[in-house]
Amino acid sequence: MRLLPVTLWTVSVLAAAAVPAAEADKKAVAELAADPVVGKILDSLGAGASAELPAARTAGDLNEVARRYNLHKKGPGGRNYCVEMVWMADRKRAIYCGANHGSPHRLNDVWEYDLPSNTWVCLYGPDDLRKGDEAFTKAEFRNGALVTPRGGPVVMGHQWCQSTYDPATGTMYFNSQWPMGYFPQDIQDKYKSAENLHHPPLWSFRPAEGKWKPVFPAGKPVPSEGAAQNRYLQFVPALKGLFFADADDGMGSWVFNPETRLWKELLPGDDKSKKANSNPDLPFRLGMKAYCPDRKLLVICSSEQGGDGRTVQYDFAANKWTQTASGADIPCGHPSFTPCGYDPLGGAVLLYDQRRESCALWAYDVAGKKWAKVAPKGPAPPEGGKVIGYFDPERNAFVLDQGGKVWVYRHNTKAG
Repeated sequence: MRLLPVTLWTVSVLAAAAVPAAEADKKAVAELAADPVVGKILDSLGAGASAELPAARTAGDLNEVARRYNLHKKGPGGRNYCVEMVWMADRKRAIYCGANHGSPHRLNDVWEYDLPSNTWVCLYGPDDLRKGDEAFTKAEFRNGALVTPRGGPVVMGHQWCQSTYDPATGTMYFNSQWPMGYFPQDIQDKYKSAENLHHPPLWSFRPAEGKWKPVFPAGKPVPSEGAAQNRYLQFVPALKGLFFADADDGMGSWVFNPETRLWKELLPGDDKSKKANSNPDLPFRLGMKAYCPDRKLLVICSSEQGGDGRTVQYDFAANKWTQTASGADIPCGHPSFTPCGYDPLGGAVLLYDQRRESCALWAYDVAGKKWAKVAPKGPAPPEGGKVIGYFDPERNAFVLDQGGKVWVYRHNTKAG
């Protein structure tokens, strides 16, 4: 199969001026020919069935740094505490970013995955953020933000469930945080002395533009800056902004309005009785989120370090956390080992648990508030290496990627 030439950001100034922004954004989506082999597999996939796709292709801004780490061969690959791919309803693709512990790299690249063509598209070729490399020594303090010469984030932290996407504006938001001790002292001093230092360090990325931008609040109050494990960031249309909750602050929750750039506290988190590890109606410190837009709920599957699992639901209308399941017989959500996604057709959260000795696929009935193991009719999910994933509502498939090896599963064919 021949891929059409990929031009991510070649919409001309005249063309952009002649059409509405939304139309210009659509033209900025890379043109990728659907793979007929993938189409045949997806068309034949029945309820409860799984399949393996051919090796994923790559395209886009595959610069020298990306090639140095062989990302042009397999795509972004899985990274520490970064297993969440985020669905983009307007582009009908999933977006992915996030750093790791520096082995073999710590990169600020951004990718999107297109299922019909089975292609990873690099939207932002990475700056190299390794300790001692030029991105550190030549980091710039520009307009209150610490940036690479290209304007990307220098402080590139883990995902920690802190990626989300607003389809109305075509914007991904990423809450990136990492200890400043990794940087030269002069950079640390500049960062700490900034008058408009943003808490938390929120960044935006528009795939249509291929650019990172820091997002500063327009005023106070702002959420406290904690250890960033584990925090949850989710765009919620009903709130007209980004929902933010922090397990290090007793699950204190906030909402950020991108238009006014103001934070508003929803629930206080400084009450000792509301600490996540002591209150059963709050998730444990480590977890994964799945947003259910039709039910206006955020489901969080969480776990203690080496302990049992706990599942809670946050009701946006009621502004309330509620535990729905707990114990050793449910999956232990973890931001490094359990990619998940929400299947709106069947009203189920699908989660792949790699944390335990025997990997397992799970389904959570949101209405019934129960977990059950799933035995796919077909090949088992990939094992033995970092797996990232998402649910693709456009093609009704749970998608897992392990360094370019793609596995798909269809849970339902009829509404549950």
